[in-house]
Amino acid sequence: MKTRTPKQNKSDLLKSFLRSENDLNQQINESFFNRFFELLEIALSKHQNIELRNFGIFKTKLMPSRYGSDPRNKKKNLYTF
Repeated sequence: MKTRTPKQNKSDLLKSFLRSENDLNQQINESFFNRFFELLEIALSKHQNIELRNFGIFKTKLMPSRYGSDPRNKKKNLYTF
């Protein structure tokens, strides 16, 4: 049976990266990490697929617009993604 690793957000990933990389100072590591995520965002905004070996695949998926209702006032709204 395959076990799933717990989900991590950006700050959790940065903390674990900083713990594993003791050679460089924290500011260099943090700027590298932020630049890495900027590059991911740029590539995904261009609808490019990104594959990180032993980590995962990131890709955008175009979804059709749909109507939903606001639970507070029951007003129908058009949502686009």
